[in-house]
Amino acid sequence: MVFKLFRKKKEELPLPPPPIRLRAKPESELPEISFNEEKSLDFPIIPDMPDIRPAKLEEVSPQQKKVKIPPRREIIVKESVNPLFVSIEDYNKINSHLSNLKSRLKEAEDTVDKLETLKEAQESALNSWMQSLEEIEKKITKVDEVLAKHSEIS
Repeated sequence: MVFKLFRKKKEELPLPPPPIRLRAKPESELPEISFNEEKSLDFPIIPDMPDIRPAKLEEVSPQQKKVKIPPRREIIVKESVNPLFVSIEDYNKINSHLSNLKSRLKEAEDTVDKLETLKEAQESALNSWMQSLEEIEKKITKVDEVLAKHSEIS
């Protein structure tokens, strides 16, 4: 209770004024604006900016543009007099890889043979079509000639 005696009394703050509502003026009170009048506007003078573009790169000739490819290293197989020792596992792996390569090579050869036969069949079909088209053209020209003769007679 003692503390209540030493405590500051709450001062009542005055209420703030109510917010001011902006009301639109009626059109009769608004000033007239004419857009036909030319008014000169004074714009501030802007100083020239320094050039911040990068310096020109040196032109590269077409010969310099080419990428230099390092030369291939040649594999030099030396016939050795000494025997070559390979583990049985490595020998089996090499042997299986070689057989796999041989089978793929055989498949590639078969595919090329099939493509060649298809190409020959296609060429023969095109030749027969061209011959039939030429025959049809000859027949049409004969019909045109006959019709032209009959139209001249009548």
